[in-house]
Amino acid sequence: MRLLILLTLFLVFSSLSQFCYGNENQGFMDVELRRRFSDQWSCFLNHRFKVRDSDPSYFVWHLKTGIRHVPVTWLNLAVDHLHEETRTKENWSRELRTSFQFTPRIRSGQWTIKDRNRFEYGNFESPKDDRWRYRNSLMLSHPLPCLSCSGYVSEECYYDFWAERWPKYRTTIGIKSKTTSWLDMDLYCRWDVIEDSTNYDDWDSVQIIGIKLAVDTDRLTSR
Repeated sequence: MRLLILLTLFLVFSSLSQFCYGNENQGFMDVELRRRFSDQWSCFLNHRFKVRDSDPSYFVWHLKTGIRHVPVTWLNLAVDHLHEETRTKENWSRELRTSFQFTPRIRSGQWTIKDRNRFEYGNFESPKDDRWRYRNSLMLSHPLPCLSCSGYVSEECYYDFWAERWPKYRTTIGIKSKTTSWLDMDLYCRWDVIEDSTNYDDWDSVQIIGIKLAVDTDRLTSR
């Protein structure tokens, strides 16, 4: 019943949000497998594909794997590597991306603030140049007792060291729920504002509706 209520609220909210803004609508689907080795160490494998309203088939897919470490209760560290394929008309291009991130966390009562700092190096196919990028995401979350889940809002900005500009900003509103002891679900609406790479005075906007399912394999196998 809780899952049904969450999905209903999400569909209603995402439908209403289409009237806000967004020159293009996209959908993200993530499936992630996690394995915990101890209270401090874990690994993951993530698969994502993206679709858009102007294209009947998916135009992006990626596969990402990495390691997460929690040295102290208020700090998360992660290293990961991503392989992403993007289709433009009938042509596919590849990006190999290696990332390192650290996320300090502060709790005040039932409120949680996370400040994720990610440095990533993208290896692109020619003619696009390889580049370093920095991404900062500030997230504020709070439990929703009536639904036994947490609501959150986050703001993320991107800095491109090659272009020496802040070409992208992202706002996300979502709900995270632990549907079972081994399955986590994240439902969200996201708005991206992106600078035109050829004309810095032009900006485009994209609305994204996404869902992420994360399976804790160690808890699943121990049932």
